Amino acid sequence: MILISLQICVNMIKIDCMPKKSKKEKIIAAYHRKIKLINLQTPIVHVKEPLNLKIESKVVLEKELETDYQEDKTIRDFFFADLKKTLFLIFSIIVLEFGLYFVSINNYLKK
Repeated sequence: MILISLQICVNMIKIDCMPKKSKKEKIIAAYHRKIKLINLQTPIVHVKEPLNLKIESKVVLEKELETDYQEDKTIRDFFFADLKKTLFLIFSIIVLEFGLYFVSINNYLKK
């Protein structure tokens, strides 16, 4: 009776267990362990930047901002120049259409 209950318990435990790893999964797990060991063994070195580099980087950033501002200004100038030309063309086409319309009405009334 006790043996039967023990066998049932053992069978239940085997059913609840995770399936065994395949060879590929074992190899991948071994590589993960090696990578973790390598990462733990390599010391992390904190390098402090000297103050000179910070000042130089600020100067470089200011120069980049100036060039960006100049590029934005030239783009804005070209945009407004194109906008003026476009508005002039649209206005002249509208005036021409009204002129042709009134001329055609005048010719229609003369007949």
